[in-house]
Amino acid sequence: MFAKFFRPKWQSNKADVRIRAISRMLADNPEQQEILSRLAQTDQNIEVRKAALARLIRPEPLLRLLASELDPAIRHSASEHLCELITDAHSDLSAEQRLRCIEGIQDQDLLTHIALHSQQAQLQQAAVAKVRDESNLEVLALNAQSAQTRRLAAERLEAEEVLERIGRKVRQRDKAVYRITRDKLQQMRDAARALEELRARRLELVERFEQLAQGELLPQYAARIDALGQEWQKLEPGQDDLDSRYRQAVARCRSVPLPCRPKPKHANAGSSNRTPTDRHARH
Repeated sequence: MFAKFFRPKWQSNKADVRIRAISRMLADNPEQQEILSRLAQTDQNIEVRKAALARLIRPEPLLRLLASELDPAIRHSASEHLCELITDAHSDLSAEQRLRCIEGIQDQDLLTHIALHSQQAQLQQAAVAKVRDESNLEVLALNAQSAQTRRLAAERLEAEEVLERIGRKVRQRDKAVYRITRDKLQQMRDAARALEELRARRLELVERFEQLAQGELLPQYAARIDALGQEWQKLEPGQDDLDSRYRQAVARCRSVPLPCRPKPKHANAGSSNRTPTDRHARH
């Protein structure tokens, strides 16, 4: 009967009472930090959960929340608080702990925020290294305070249209990023040209095989097949449907019966080895 009078305030049935109890919990008390972690993950009231996670001073429970939480409001609050812990220069976290936090983060927006707002170059670079989304990389390449962070972001870009857009924007204000975008675009164009040349050469060889398979037997037919096959083997594999056509054409070529070579006539004794001189001498 009297249990409810001795129950801790954070276990109250009223959400506002639990929130007031949370506000009185101490950051340097491990037991209370464990209670806060439990409330942040399991309380039925979203405001209680947000209040609890805002009082956490360790990143581990926040990382667990981000890994499993489905509620977007809780995820947003956890992301913001974790970002504060990582980027706050006065946080108790060591550089190694901050780096481990970044390694555990998958959220692209959170990583981008850390890269933009951290004052430590090492943390900026670690965050950029985990950003994969092209739109986030574009934001970093254009807006990061550190020139090195902008360069790292530009080097990770792969989308041609994004590279072109950034190149136009930074041409007059960030020469390093502009050179990166220009060089990457040139590499893409060179690769596309080489791929087109490879396909053209592969198509040429396939068509020559198909012509051999359908045409008349030419002198040194087998040797021609072998020579074309050697040329084909020297080419890089292509991302096209020509391999199947090549195999079919080669199979047809190999199935063509080659004419038998005439057998050499065996010499008759006493006649085949005679020289013209011998025959004239007989006469």
